[in-house]
Formats: sequence, C-alpha cells, structure tokens
Amino acid sequence: MDVEGGKPEAVGPADFEGIAVAKDGKRIVGRSTAGEVEIFDKERQKAEVVPGITAKDWVDKWTSDGEALLTTQSTPWEAEVYRVEVRTGRRELLRKVELTDRAGSAMNLAVWYADESKTYVYAARRIMCSLYVVEGVE
Repeated sequence: MDVEGGKPEAVGPADFEGIAVAKDGKRIVGRSTAGEVEIFDKERQKAEVVPGITAKDWVDKWTSDGEALLTTQSTPWEAEVYRVEVRTGRRELLRKVELTDRAGSAMNLAVWYADESKTYVYAARRIMCSLYVVEGVE
C-alpha cells in the first residue's frame, strides 16, 4: 500500500510471506510456504531462492549495502549472526553470542545486529522455579 494511502495490493507470489524490504524499495526478502527464503523483485515481478540460507536460519534484515542478508541461528544458550550474500550464498560469521549462565534459559536467544556499527543487543528469557524437598512421605 502506498504510504500516502490508497488500496492495499498483494506483492509477490501467493505463497510468499515478506520479511524485510531492501533500501532501494525494489526487493523484498521473504519465505515461501515451502520454507525457502526468496527475494521478490518488484520490477521484474519474479521471486528467486537465496542460496546459502538453511532452514535453521532466521532472516533478520538486509545489510546496509543491500548486497546481503543478516541471519541468525540460535538455541536457548547461544546465537550466531551471519552475513549471507544474496547472489552467491557466501556466509560470513559476524558474531557469536553465548550466555555465561545457562540456568533457566527457556527460549532461543534473540539478537539484533547493526552491520554498520558492528554492535548488537540480545535478549534471553529465563524461567526460574522453586524446588521443594518433602521428607517423611511414603
């Protein structure tokens, strides 16, 4: 939908769910219902699969130069941020984040990475419980 208003219109194939728009506004990265990461080119009206991205990758955003995507692979204890070139699929590990204390970590780490400044923030969710010891129960 145009920022100034108007009717919303579908962009991309019917089985395409957009994730992030490139700075040029012409390319949208997303996933197909089959789980493949694709780039939809609005001018050519064509979607192409991005090589080098696995099912474990969470696509975060485009890099500032528009040549690659930032992706994350994570577990409840660690996360790795990659730069994946959209043309070649070449992967570069940018940052690995590990919790120093794994206690109670319940969900995958979430990492937000700024490629220009090479800074990041992350969030961990912990569930801490109580343990009760009962004696004399048979």
